[in-house]
Amino acid sequence: MLPAAAHHGQDFFLLDDTRIPTQGHVLALGTFAFEDEGEDDSLSYSTGVLLGVLPRAALSLQADFIDEAGAGWEYRSVTPGFHFDLTPADLKLPIRLGLSAGYQFAETPGKEYHDSGHHDSAGEAEEEAGHHHEAEGHEHSGIHNHDDSLFIGRLVLEADLTPSTLLVANLISVLPDGKSAAWGYGIGLRQKLRPDFSVGVEAIGDFASHGEHEIIGAAYWEVIPHLILKAGAGIGLTSESPDASFRTGIVWIF
Repeated sequence: MLPAAAHHGQDFFLLDDTRIPTQGHVLALGTFAFEDEGEDDSLSYSTGVLLGVLPRAALSLQADFIDEAGAGWEYRSVTPGFHFDLTPADLKLPIRLGLSAGYQFAETPGKEYHDSGHHDSAGEAEEEAGHHHEAEGHEHSGIHNHDDSLFIGRLVLEADLTPSTLLVANLISVLPDGKSAAWGYGIGLRQKLRPDFSVGVEAIGDFASHGEHEIIGAAYWEVIPHLILKAGAGIGLTSESPDASFRTGIVWIF
């Protein structure tokens, strides 16, 4: 599964957490992913920034690129968003709430083909249409929809199970233009093994029947202060999900 849009992923790959950069500071990140989808393997790259604008609020901007079924790298979408920590820091609660919202401006599917103009023959047109169809790869829907322009929102619940164990849950909603809303979940656990190294497990999926569900394990290493390298591998849990996935990423806070 390709990363769901608008998650800032500083503590996880697939989930939002409640942490907001200090006002005036920036969190920059990049994530590379490979998905084994049978005949339609795909590569993707996401890059983005999160800017603290208020003590408990931040703005984000994420851009996504994809190479599906060996068709070559293409721009896929850009997603501006807002992130809010709803729990005042002075309360010192073990449970925190957050909210994120964004809008995914997606590249129009098939635009290049439909704008390609006149064909010399019906056979040539059919052949080009066939190549175009093959290049589309696996179609993602529900909360994993990367092909449509849509609104996405997440309600975030975060809890410290122990001083070194973090639990995060996301309630996810997407509303594609002209289509019905889709709902899903995300849940993750992250364990700090030493001050600069953590491991985690996370899962994400659709509430709808015949949806996608994936679980991944990951490791996070803070190589120097404020610079984190991360890597993870996952498997799909349903026939609609990718068979397997591998992700690497970097997080830099400055």
